[in-house]
Amino acid sequence: MSCAKAFFRLKHGFTNTLSNCKVLAAAYARIAESKLRAALLEQSGRPRDALPFLDTLNIYSGTDPVLFAASQLAKGRLFDQLGEAEAAIEHYERFAALWKDCEPAQRPAVEQALARLAKLRHRKAFKGK
Repeated sequence: MSCAKAFFRLKHGFTNTLSNCKVLAAAYARIAESKLRAALLEQSGRPRDALPFLDTLNIYSGTDPVLFAASQLAKGRLFDQLGEAEAAIEHYERFAALWKDCEPAQRPAVEQALARLAKLRHRKAFKGK
């Protein structure tokens, strides 16, 4: 391969990489905004209004799959606050399944979700009798 061809390929690859970085940077900016809006709505006592902002995080799960699991945990917590046990159970279960093999530093989040899940299931079983 000639030096000119090698340079062209290198330059073309670098340009594509920069272009991809710009796209991802824009996506991550929207992710941060969605997470912030959801957190602010939750803290202001509006958990139902926060839910759609967590759904937007799922759009980016191809970019960063960890966001999907985190959104499931957050949605479980919000549905729990709303008293919607079925939905909370569904999202806590999904989160726990996704992070079952997580890093040790993240294990407390999984344990907390599993503990809350057990309480919700127990309450559901008790109501069913």
